[in-house]
Amino acid sequence: MDFPKIRKKLLNRINNKKDFSDKDLKECYELLNESSSAYYNTGEVILSDSDFDILKTEYEMYEDVKPLKTGAPARKGSLTEKHTEKDLMVTLGNVFNVDELIDWFKKLCKNKLCKVPKDTPSCISFKYDGCSGALQIKEGVIKKAFSRGQDGVGTDLSSLFIGSILGHKFGLHDFTLKVEIIMTWEHFEEYSKIYYEINDKNPANPRSAVSGILAMSDGCKYSKFLTIIPLKIVTESKWYNSINLVEKIEVMNTISNINTEHNSFNMGEYEYFLCDDLMDKKSLQEMYDEVIEERESLEYMIDGLVIDILDDEIYNTLGYREVDGKSSPRGSIALKFPYKSAITKLINFELSVAQSGSGRITPCVTFDPVVIDGKEYKRVSLSNFDRVVKEDFRIGGQVLLTIRGDVLGYISPLNSEEDKELEKVSIPDSCPVCGGEIVFNKTKAFLFCSNEACESKGTGKFIKYLEKMRIKNIGLATIQFLYENDYIHDLKDLYSIDYDSLEEESGYGKKKCKEIENAINSKIEVYDYILLGSLGWRSLGRSQMKLVMSVMSINDLFQYHRKLTKRDFIKKISNIEGFSTLLSQYLHDGLKKDSSVIDDLSDYLDIMDYKQSDDVDSLSFVVTGNLVNWPDRSMFKDKLELLGHSLKSGISKKVDYLITNDTRRTVKLKKAEELGIKIITEKEVIELLSLEV
Repeated sequence: MDFPKIRKKLLNRINNKKDFSDKDLKECYELLNESSSAYYNTGEVILSDSDFDILKTEYEMYEDVKPLKTGAPARKGSLTEKHTEKDLMVTLGNVFNVDELIDWFKKLCKNKLCKVPKDTPSCISFKYDGCSGALQIKEGVIKKAFSRGQDGVGTDLSSLFIGSILGHKFGLHDFTLKVEIIMTWEHFEEYSKIYYEINDKNPANPRSAVSGILAMSDGCKYSKFLTIIPLKIVTESKWYNSINLVEKIEVMNTISNINTEHNSFNMGEYEYFLCDDLMDKKSLQEMYDEVIEERESLEYMIDGLVIDILDDEIYNTLGYREVDGKSSPRGSIALKFPYKSAITKLINFELSVAQSGSGRITPCVTFDPVVIDGKEYKRVSLSNFDRVVKEDFRIGGQVLLTIRGDVLGYISPLNSEEDKELEKVSIPDSCPVCGGEIVFNKTKAFLFCSNEACESKGTGKFIKYLEKMRIKNIGLATIQFLYENDYIHDLKDLYSIDYDSLEEESGYGKKKCKEIENAINSKIEVYDYILLGSLGWRSLGRSQMKLVMSVMSINDLFQYHRKLTKRDFIKKISNIEGFSTLLSQYLHDGLKKDSSVIDDLSDYLDIMDYKQSDDVDSLSFVVTGNLVNWPDRSMFKDKLELLGHSLKSGISKKVDYLITNDTRRTVKLKKAEELGIKIITEKEVIELLSLEV
């Protein structure tokens, strides 16, 4: 069946408010089941999440249709495992906004089986976006592992999950652990490199990568990229079954962290927070919006929240309901997030030349605009030309756009049969800026303009320097004007611009010139590692140069470079922990090329030795909400780094302080309280660190 064609036809019928024919219903059934099978078993994308839910909702509105299958059948040719624990492999009902969540709770309060008091507390946890499974533990050792599967039969995953999960401390020797199998973004990046070498394409996202690994006959080779999140323990232990839900979660998390360093996989924690009032729309909406915003900084994918009634007696009395033959607990519901992917049509192939001075040409595609998470997207980078060569992008063809973060998107072709007659995207033969010759790098992944006189290279070094130094409010147009009108030729010229002359130029009055001058002068005082990490040396940014400058002064570094042979210099620098031989070579080459540039800049900058700050106790901070004195959070991060401290994105045990001006009970605030992290205001951190504002 041509599923892309069927998808398009069925969605058009829904948009045009036309009923499905018997043929439509049959095709919709096949499409939904095939998409579900691919989702769980191979990671292939047939339908986006939004399209799946739209078609599923429409299909289930018709009477006397075949029930859809939940999960996916076990992998063909694989070992299988039957499971009978209905509370291990359940299907949650879904709501898609706070109003629907409140309506769900109101119905529970009127339930005939057990009227739920309106002040009943609930437990809210992340809905991890991965694959469901279970581990059977005997005397602390994992004896069996299996996927959710379909109709009580899952794929045997025992070869992937080898190790121990010790529950002896709590009297748990034999138990079954329901889990979500996920992949962190960090592991996804590592795994994608391996996957690309084998398949000439990247997996769409961590969830599809997990599905693909679980479907492999030799998936055990990639277990190290998988993380297990514990969700539920099923045991005959009377003590465990007598404690409340929060206590059970804490037991699970403690067990997950006991003696697991020799496992073939990684263990994560079940993250949760408590809610006292499921009727408080304002608080629920604030919580929902905040988690949506903060999920971009999480190390893994989540696609919603799970709400569980906290009272075990009420929860058990409510029991389960059967929906098309599937068990669904009445006391739980999934509050889904806005969709993060969509299928659209590729319109055009474009080229963008980097303004960094490298002459690197980046392929981009434009497509029919789609709205994801309230934002419109119509253009995204393909990152490198290797994808253009190996993947079958077609002008007018269907593509899947997946969004991570506010702006980062990944697009991949769906390669339907009807697209094969369309024009294939091809490699360009000249630079789009100057028309000069273009050449591939050694890996054939990137194209570069070979013309040294190309306009993109002249202004590029300034743009790169300003970005790396985090000097704001000076855009490309300003740099191009200054460069083309001989105000700047080298980096040092940024600090000696003739502003009196510039004020007389069209479009540059006194106010505009003052803005440029203030922006440049805002970073006169700078640590050595920041300056060296801003010169555009290959693979050497702030974090890499910080490793070097934490053990030596900038004068020491120059002395070594001048007095030692290249071989001895590389040998000495590569002894620094975390600094490789290759990075040491890049550092030597960078110093050789730009020593005079650094000397020139030192006439204008107050370059401080980072090594001298060793006596300062380094603190780590997290911010939730807005800051008054630093609306741009990166400026606050710079201020902290100048003092030897750091600003983190998420709450963990390694964080010293949470900074907030907000009185709301945010997710970060609750997590900080649970971990015993000190919570201070912006005013208090200014006093603590004696910050200038």
